[in-house]
Amino acid sequence: MRWIVDINLPQVRINNPDVLPLESLTGDLFLQAHITNRYIVSADFEKIINKMPSINTNTIAVLFDEQNVTTEGLIRNLVHFEFCMQNNTTFKKPGSIYLIDTDRNIFLRERNGSLVEMERWKQPQRLPNAFEQNWANSTLFSS
Repeated sequence: MRWIVDINLPQVRINNPDVLPLESLTGDLFLQAHITNRYIVSADFEKIINKMPSINTNTIAVLFDEQNVTTEGLIRNLVHFEFCMQNNTTFKKPGSIYLIDTDRNIFLRERNGSLVEMERWKQPQRLPNAFEQNWANSTLFSS
C-alpha cells in the first residue's frame, strides 16, 4: 500500500510501509493523493469528513485519533492497518474513511457518521500456565 501523510502528522518518508510526507509535495492533500495514487493519512477530522464525501475518489482515508502520535506509532499503526486490509476484504471499500484509535482499535466511519469496529488490538496477558506451576512445584531442583 502507498500512503500520503498530511502535515498534521509526523512527516516521515520510508519504504516499508511506503509513506510519503505531504510537506515534500505542493498542493492539496486530496489532489496529491490522486496524482500519486496513495491513500490519505491525517489527523484533521474536519478536513477529511467535509471533503471526502464530496469528491469522487477511489482513495481510502485513515484518520488518527490524536495529532501527537509519534513517528513509531504512525508506522506501527499503518503496518497493522495494512495487515488488516490484506487479510480482510471488508476493509477494501474505496471512498471509505477509517479512524485509528492509536494502538487500540480501527473503526470504519459509515456514511451516516456512525462508527463500526473493524479490528481491536489484542492486548497480551499473562495467564496462569499449568507447565509453569508444575515446574515451580517440581522436586527435581529442590535440595
